[in-house]
Amino acid sequence: MVLFTVGLSVLAFRFGEPPFVLILPILAWAAFRLGDLGVVLAGTAVAAVANYMTAAGYGAFAHLGLSPPASLAVTQAYIAIVVLLGWVLAQEVTGRMSAVQDRDQARVQHAMAVVVMVLALLAQGFRRSGEFELPVLLALLMFGGGLVFVRALERWL
Repeated sequence: MVLFTVGLSVLAFRFGEPPFVLILPILAWAAFRLGDLGVVLAGTAVAAVANYMTAAGYGAFAHLGLSPPASLAVTQAYIAIVVLLGWVLAQEVTGRMSAVQDRDQARVQHAMAVVVMVLALLAQGFRRSGEFELPVLLALLMFGGGLVFVRALERWL
């Protein structure tokens, strides 16, 4: 991902494309795919390329009619804003993903509670002790836990 970011950043600055056209989608991709770490890595790559290319006289920031230090200052302000946007996006993505996981865990816990209540009522209805249904209950809980684990593993992969 970092090499891809470096390549597209060099293309954006070398051929005079507006930097936001290629850099913002890369940071958004990094935010969705790798979260905070992806934005940090991609932002570092963009910052290194942008500073070097601007100092070498390439890109939109080098042709603003400013002195070289002022052009670099404008470039760094741009980098700060873009990386901050990517970081905020990564935070939002992480928050939404954890909210979805919390919701799924709550659903599984509610389903397990219903199963336990149904088994308890069945045991009471057939006038049996709960000791008979304990192996059945444990088997159902293990099956449900396995389904939750497979679903979490599926999302992770």
